Amino acid sequence: MEIFQRRFRDAFFISPGWLSSFQQILCQGQQAEHIVGRDESGNLRGTIHLARVTTSFLKLFRLRAMCLLGTRSVVSPEHLELAIDPDYRQEWYGFFERHLRQTMNGSAFLVFDSVSNDAPNADGLMTYLRERGFYVVKEDQDVCPGLELPGSLEELMERYSPNMRKIVRRTLKRNAAELRLVDYSEIGSLEAAFDKARRLHMMSRVQKGQASSFERQGYVAFHRELSRVIEPQGKLYLKFLMRGTEPVSFRYGFLSGDVYYDYQTGYDPIVAKQRPGFLIVALIIQDLISRGIKRFDFLRGDEGYKRHWAPLTRRTSSYYAFPPGFKSRVYHTLLRLYHGVK
Repeated sequence: MEIFQRRFRDAFFISPGWLSSFQQILCQGQQAEHIVGRDESGNLRGTIHLARVTTSFLKLFRLRAMCLLGTRSVVSPEHLELAIDPDYRQEWYGFFERHLRQTMNGSAFLVFDSVSNDAPNADGLMTYLRERGFYVVKEDQDVCPGLELPGSLEELMERYSPNMRKIVRRTLKRNAAELRLVDYSEIGSLEAAFDKARRLHMMSRVQKGQASSFERQGYVAFHRELSRVIEPQGKLYLKFLMRGTEPVSFRYGFLSGDVYYDYQTGYDPIVAKQRPGFLIVALIIQDLISRGIKRFDFLRGDEGYKRHWAPLTRRTSSYYAFPPGFKSRVYHTLLRLYHGVK
């Protein structure tokens, strides 16, 4: 499996680290199903990881559904794609369709959340199912800002307006002596670093009058386990902005291939006037460029600060696939009427 997924190096959210941590911490009450497709010679050509869950449908019903493992929970993946060998797509789609027809008894529909709009495998699979009698509905979900990283911060600055360049350079200059970027290892253990990050996230959310993700049941346990698994692989990225010996801001994400996925952040309101969020992004961009990372992915959410940095955007979508049959036609009709989709 690890060898196969090297072909999908930037597909972090279907990696064994993400999926195994999710199944261990958050899969209680779900029946996980790992589907592996092989060719005639036994070579691995595709994988898909599903869970049977009870999910809300139109906010009116609670129905059994098959969904991508790792979705429909307190944590969420971003930009999902399916790990399918592009040379064997049609064969794999046929294999998966036959599997669905045999195993969907008791499940009202198949739902894929958080699928990237540039994910040819997931979109191709749904097109294949539609052509074979499934009722398939696609809905837009979230905007996902991101930017391609050049060879230096100065080269990146040339892409922005004169005012943006002025703000970045002034922010770096004014705070260089007082605030510095450090790796989580300077905080102490990974456990201690997560405690600091959790505190900073909650402090910044309180200031904004918002709830913290770290208060959700299972959220912290999942990310602790995920970090423990991916740390030895060099995929964990947890940085802090320090003032003296105290962390005042952090960013937490994942390195996969030549992509950085920026998952969570927070800061101490006491340094708000020093623009810690803006500063730490600039410093992290410098660090990522030095590592040879080619893309900074801010993940889901159209927050204004992301737009300052990330002119490129993509979207995620959700797909519902209803198997042929009377009940499925009823569910599909309800979804169409409720959401106004085809």
